[in-house]
Amino acid sequence: MMATRRSPASRQGTVVVDVTTTDGLSEKLGAQGVVLVDPTTGGAMGTNSLPTITQDAQTSYTLATNATITATSGTTPVTGIAKGNYVWNAVFTGTSVKLQSLGADGATWFDVGTLSASGTFAGEIRFGANSQIRLYNPNGTSDTGVYSSIS
Repeated sequence: MMATRRSPASRQGTVVVDVTTTDGLSEKLGAQGVVLVDPTTGGAMGTNSLPTITQDAQTSYTLATNATITATSGTTPVTGIAKGNYVWNAVFTGTSVKLQSLGADGATWFDVGTLSASGTFAGEIRFGANSQIRLYNPNGTSDTGVYSSIS
């Protein structure tokens, strides 16, 4: 869709935005909801034509399932992480495990959070669109029985 103009509100406290879609229709957004407008006549289309607006469900990603992460190594990266805020949890036997995100250079891994015991990371985790993430074991011994996900 492409915004074509912002028009003055017909009522105080209401903002109306006209948007032209690729199929030539305009959507008029107002305080009362969404009304499809025929650009030829300027008239509202029937209520059966109204789109359903839904919020995307939060995506969940499995990072490890009963995995062993050897000393000072990482898991296979999970790619295509959707932009958003996430909660990270892990269950493991070992000293600690880190969640890392791949940097813009495509080579450097940055620490996002560290768990020194099984549980849920207490901090806020945000990823940009199409992020690549992995688990990393910074310790001198293996982490075993690793289960981990973000959601």
